[in-house]
Amino acid sequence: MRTKLHAHLEEKIKGDIWENEIRSRLARPLSASTFCSRNEQLRHPLSAALFVTTTPVENQDTLSQVSNSLATPEVHQPPRTPVVPRFPYSVEAHTSANCIRRCRLKACFRIALKARARILAIAIRVLRRRGIPLLIRGFRRRRRAAIRIQRRYRRFLRWRGEFLRPFVCKNVAVWVHQALTQAASRILIARAMTTLYQSRKARQAMAARRARHLRRWVAKTRVSLFVHQIWTVCWFHSKRSCNVAGMKQELALFEESDRNVQLEYTVVFATPLGKDVLTRELAVWRVGARTTTTQNESPTTSESDVDPVILRLRQCFRIFDLDGSGTLDLDEFQLMLSYLRGKKQKRPGRGSVIEKRSASESPKLTSAQVRNLFSELDQDGNGSITCTEFESWWTDEHERSTVSTSASTNFLSRGLDSLVLQSHGLLFWLMGRKQQLERKFVKKLVVRRAIEKAKREILHREIHRERAANVLLSVFRCDTCGRRFGLKRDLADHVAYECNSTEWVVDTFTLKRWVHEEEFRLLEGVRE
Repeated sequence: MRTKLHAHLEEKIKGDIWENEIRSRLARPLSASTFCSRNEQLRHPLSAALFVTTTPVENQDTLSQVSNSLATPEVHQPPRTPVVPRFPYSVEAHTSANCIRRCRLKACFRIALKARARILAIAIRVLRRRGIPLLIRGFRRRRRAAIRIQRRYRRFLRWRGEFLRPFVCKNVAVWVHQALTQAASRILIARAMTTLYQSRKARQAMAARRARHLRRWVAKTRVSLFVHQIWTVCWFHSKRSCNVAGMKQELALFEESDRNVQLEYTVVFATPLGKDVLTRELAVWRVGARTTTTQNESPTTSESDVDPVILRLRQCFRIFDLDGSGTLDLDEFQLMLSYLRGKKQKRPGRGSVIEKRSASESPKLTSAQVRNLFSELDQDGNGSITCTEFESWWTDEHERSTVSTSASTNFLSRGLDSLVLQSHGLLFWLMGRKQQLERKFVKKLVVRRAIEKAKREILHREIHRERAANVLLSVFRCDTCGRRFGLKRDLADHVAYECNSTEWVVDTFTLKRWVHEEEFRLLEGVRE
């Protein structure tokens, strides 16, 4: 065993220090305490005596000194063997062992350092080969996505600014008008259904009351012919009075519709869209007016022998003949009267105060006065005034010895006199203002068309409602003009003698005249 251990250590660590150490007694137990620190071995109570290094000579001197001091007789003692320490200490062996330990620790540290360096190199290689490209790719993807989003959003902003906003600004008034029309139609439908239900209930209650009344009368007495005639007259009167109430209600609906449409178009014409619509309508109307003027243009005759006053009167007629048809219709005639009245108000007499109204100033003409004056000038009754009729009326008015008692006739006569006989400059000024007159006339035509369309829709709804409730609502209407009657005999008389219209009449003035006629018929029935 010793030989093998010696050979092994000699092979591993070759040197004199280890040879001496192995040959010593220390090598036999190979205890771990052999290579402990020297100071710790000396301080330990169990191992301190084993390391005492005393010689035999020193022991003998010590013993002799002790015996002399004690004065004891000398006793022959046997010689003692020298005390040899059991575990001799070698500094070189401990130093070598520390070197070996440090070398081993350094080798382990170097191995661990190499392993960590290898791991770090692998991590750097992986980061360089895979991590950084992935980061770059992700950054590029994010940048690409941001570019796409910005491109879509900027495209949307460009579309909203270039297409959507002009389109909406151009059509928002039309949309609002359509929405208001739909809402109004729904409200009117709901109101009509409510009115229909309430009127039906009222008629049923009235019919039940009348039936009870008739049954009571039949139970009391036999109804004579005279009583029957009285009841018939009363029934006719009630039917006609109900018809008058319905006509008044219809007239109120028409007047409300006129006000609403007038207000709506006043607001629309104040907007840029309304001005554009008016400009387009004016352009279309002017094209039609030029075509009509070209067709109705007669060969020019020599007017040298005509009175200058008549020439100025014809010139005034041509100014207000805006459509070039050679005739004045009711709208052009009303425009002429309103223009004459406006110009007369703006020219106060000499020496008069502007705030005070002159005594000779005529009041505003009513619709009835304007229509009566128009029918007075329209001698042939075709609904328009020709230049010949205009001249003949003016000549007759000047040749009349007495002044007319009609306010409308005096107003037109004085207005034409001031325009033809006195204000020649005003006549030329009117010729220069013809475009303004045309614009005003076209605006009036547009509003009138809208008013008539709205009133025809109301009339159509009323007729549809009456036909739906024909069982309980005895209302008769003329198929040509749309006039309402409470009795079928009145409708037959109207169709046979009075009706000469070709379309539904929605003129408010005509409806008022019809209401007055029905009221007069009621009064005549009471007198009879």
